[in-house]
Amino acid sequence: MVCESQLSFAHALMAAWGNSYKAGNIVMAVNRVTGYFDASGGVEHPVMIVAGYLSTVQKWNLFEKSWRKILARKEFDVPYFHMKEFAPSTDVFKTWKGDERRRRKFLNLLISAIADHAKAGFACGIKHDTWDAIDSRYPLTESFGCAYALTGRDCVNKMHVWGEQLHSYSRNEIRSVFEAGDKGKGHLLKVVEEAHKPIPIFEPGRPDAKTGHPGTPALQAADFAAWELLKAMLSEKELAPFEEYRVSLQKLSRAVPVSWTQYKEQDFLELLSSMGIWQRT
Repeated sequence: MVCESQLSFAHALMAAWGNSYKAGNIVMAVNRVTGYFDASGGVEHPVMIVAGYLSTVQKWNLFEKSWRKILARKEFDVPYFHMKEFAPSTDVFKTWKGDERRRRKFLNLLISAIADHAKAGFACGIKHDTWDAIDSRYPLTESFGCAYALTGRDCVNKMHVWGEQLHSYSRNEIRSVFEAGDKGKGHLLKVVEEAHKPIPIFEPGRPDAKTGHPGTPALQAADFAAWELLKAMLSEKELAPFEEYRVSLQKLSRAVPVSWTQYKEQDFLELLSSMGIWQRT
């Protein structure tokens, strides 16, 4: 018989090692850090956001237990967290509508779990009109494929700056996991490989009945951050004091050190110049 903690720990090791995980690799694997990322936005919104969190394998194992324990509490009793359902009180949250006390307590507990276990948060956003304006002059689509791939690549690069330059991890000790349902995975794989970083792993954030996958709580936390940042970008409050943003976003920003950025025109031009990508002829 395998106990729950052993299953959870094995799952965390798989996230860090991918297909190369073997029981004999445990000593090396626990020295790794993993970042979990999800996207929000896309064709139905004028922006694309990729956001998520990084921590050690040990911390992610503890986080998963804590997150699932919160979901299972009698006052909540939900199988997963997904902001697209939670915000309008639909699907598993359909009985929560108007119950602001329960909703607020639930989010505060989830934020506390993130604060207790994640080491850093990263996010990158791109407005589609900015992408289109630059793409009309420079080969953005040919170089990166889509905005999702570039924002994901940016998050991976930030992870490696944090890990390699600030905390002395080797490149191969830093892994990334992305939500499996996001579009543009092929482009993301290509640009991360071209950046000479370990290839991302893809997992479902929520339980998948077809495969039997239980869902990945760290990706649910990433979904939380991505959704909140999407709402912030859609609010057009970019120059407003941070105190005017949603309280939940303010709390997430203080939970762990974060690097949340948005590509503006000058950022695109600097990136393209550094990569030797010139204007269309």
